[in-house]
Amino acid sequence: MIVGFRTNGDVVVNDPAAPTRSGVRRTYDRGQFENAWLPRSGGLVYVIRDDAHPLPAGAHTNW
Repeated sequence: MIVGFRTNGDVVVNDPAAPTRSGVRRTYDRGQFENAWLPRSGGLVYVIRDDAHPLPAGAHTNW
């Protein structure tokens, strides 16, 4: 589950299948993550948020 991004674009995830609690939070290089995710998902993603966590404003209008 993606839980955020670092300022350099790296992807921060919580892995529910991690074997230990300390291994749940992981960070992946954005390019490596895209290479693993895009071919298998076609780029589909579900964004789950509440009113306290708005989507980023700016150039991205495809939210």
